[in-house]
Amino acid sequence: MNMQKMGKLCKENMSMKLYRKGCTQYISDGITTVEMPRNFPDLCDENAAAAVFGWTDKQLDEISCEVEELDVINDLYEVTGISMDDVSGEEIPCKKAPMGFTYDGMRLLVLRDEHGGIAGINERQMEPIMDELKNGQYMVWYRRTMKNGNPYYVLKCGMYLRMAVLPVVLDDVFAAALDEIRAGLATAAEIRQQMRREGEENDS
Repeated sequence: MNMQKMGKLCKENMSMKLYRKGCTQYISDGITTVEMPRNFPDLCDENAAAAVFGWTDKQLDEISCEVEELDVINDLYEVTGISMDDVSGEEIPCKKAPMGFTYDGMRLLVLRDEHGGIAGINERQMEPIMDELKNGQYMVWYRRTMKNGNPYYVLKCGMYLRMAVLPVVLDDVFAAALDEIRAGLATAAEIRQQMRREGEENDS
């Protein structure tokens, strides 16, 4: 886990949320959530985070910071709607689609779950774990459901959860663009079929 890249996400998205439960600490930029390694410096507040991540006072002023203590009753799921447990209720395995998209300047990793649901994950939000992915570690995506019913996605290495990410919300403009692509592909397919039939007729 590259925690410096996690700090960079917090700076870029202008949000840092720290959650602590006993000796376990989590950090989130509001989109990506990871458990901090035990050997990483303790981040007790925003000033400690600024020192570790190298933020200037001006940069820190621009970042919305929250620090919250968790307990048995008010755990991470109760507070954020996201569970960082290795196993958590119903989770649906996902597969990466053979193609991705660029949307609003974001490169999207497209995931399809076993129930047919599709979601886009901003690849930028995967930076903290990217080194492990490049090293060929076997990882699998799963879809989970937040308390409010919205989906989120977790990445596991074997049985161990490595990160949780919220999907990109796709607007009507994106949906309209997809409809245009589908229509264009359908038209191209019809033209190819017509040309094939004409070729067969000419050969006979």
